[in-house]
Amino acid sequence: MTIRRRSKRAASLLAVAAGLALVMGCGTAQTNLTEDTETFGPARCPSGELKGAGSTTQHNAIDHVAATYMAVCDERSSIHYNATSSAEGVETFLAGTADWAGSEEPLSPTQESAGSERCTAGQALSLPLVATPVALVVNLPGVDEIALSAPVAGGIFDGRITRWNDPALVDLNPSVSLPDAAIRVVAREDPSGLTAGLTRYLAEHDAWPADKVGEEWSGTGEELGRSDLLAVLRGTPHTIGYVEFSAARDNGLSVARLDSGNGPVELTAESAVAGLAEAELSENDDQLRLIPNYVSDAAGAYPLQVVSYQVICTTGLTPRAKTLLLKDFLGFLASDPQQEALGELGYTPLPEDAREPLRDAIAQLG
Repeated sequence: MTIRRRSKRAASLLAVAAGLALVMGCGTAQTNLTEDTETFGPARCPSGELKGAGSTTQHNAIDHVAATYMAVCDERSSIHYNATSSAEGVETFLAGTADWAGSEEPLSPTQESAGSERCTAGQALSLPLVATPVALVVNLPGVDEIALSAPVAGGIFDGRITRWNDPALVDLNPSVSLPDAAIRVVAREDPSGLTAGLTRYLAEHDAWPADKVGEEWSGTGEELGRSDLLAVLRGTPHTIGYVEFSAARDNGLSVARLDSGNGPVELTAESAVAGLAEAELSENDDQLRLIPNYVSDAAGAYPLQVVSYQVICTTGLTPRAKTLLLKDFLGFLASDPQQEALGELGYTPLPEDAREPLRDAIAQLG
């Protein structure tokens, strides 16, 4: 993994982060939880209530970590996350009706400016703390395993490949009996980070127009809400769509293998970790970005992934105790045990080299 060095101000606080790591877990609510802190990650456990909103992609991840955090902290705090959409989450955060937002896109400069007003004494910050593979789901009765490449997937999603026995698909799957049936494409109707990740991956492989990359679907097919899309993929033969890996697993959906240049790769916890290993963590004006390497052809790597950001105030939440609770919760989310636990849910643990800079940034909150 490549990491561009942070600003001198951030780098100078590494010692503070190290000290914090020693202190965290020693609060009064944790005095009899030594083994639990080793299992679940450090937590100071301040009391209070937090309300987050936004990305549906990270919903399962945040719910799981929040439930674990509250249990470890003996229910001293209450943390709730309302999965709406990235755009709506950011909107409610900027309006002051959510304490933080989940979004697959970091704040734009305009949003950062608005965030400075919302955060009063602080600034709005986007921290990349959750990552998920994008699963290309197919419903083909009688076909247990199918491979796709970026050029073929791009051809399907833009309407140039319309039948399952198209020669391009047959060439990729010579031992599979593909049906002579029309391909039904389903996509997200609402702005989605999954859409942005998929189209960005395809564009990096010259299989999608660069000017059509984004959260709004610009391809062919039927556009549906998330729950309807999942229902169609579960129950309608000859369909193809895209969902987060955790949703594909939870719904028993068939996920295509992905050939990014070094042979078809099955989407598993291990291939997801390998796919995110070459992500680049960079900093611009104190804003951290984790950028997947979509063109990686490393053996056994699944590079089609999206990163979810936690959009927060560095300080300025009212009452101030909210900032302290958010800081503690995000530190818990960034801990090694919690990142590894997310891997078991179908998410991708952040590369280890990215975790310390993120903990460093979290240590500066408040």
